[in-house]
Amino acid sequence: MYLFIDTSQREYLILALLDEQRIVSRVKILSQGKQSDKILFYLDKSLNQQKIKLQNLTGVIVVQGPGSFVGLRVGISLANALGYSLKIPVVGTLEKDLSKIVNNIKKLFKKKSSIIVLAKYGQDLKIKKTKH
Repeated sequence: MYLFIDTSQREYLILALLDEQRIVSRVKILSQGKQSDKILFYLDKSLNQQKIKLQNLTGVIVVQGPGSFVGLRVGISLANALGYSLKIPVVGTLEKDLSKIVNNIKKLFKKKSSIIVLAKYGQDLKIKKTKH
């Protein structure tokens, strides 16, 4: 079972459980910029509804951009933490269409499996220096 995480949009986040043939479950949560407040609760709820233990995940797919700076950090941090702690592969994607992901899931993990996924914000970050 694979976990899909999309926190690229400020208004909502998407969590889905996938296998190699279908979308097992999908939930779209209104988050309004508070992905970090909601993501773990809904992940736990989704897993429990499908009677799947976290340890039964075989991989994590996370949207790595473009999108909200904070939102991407939340989703990617969770994906990397799960991958590290469960010793499962994590792949980043720019694709948000779950049907396309399911159709290419074997290829996605064979080709792009990595230890850590980085964000692709779609533009240069504008970090301002503060005056002291």
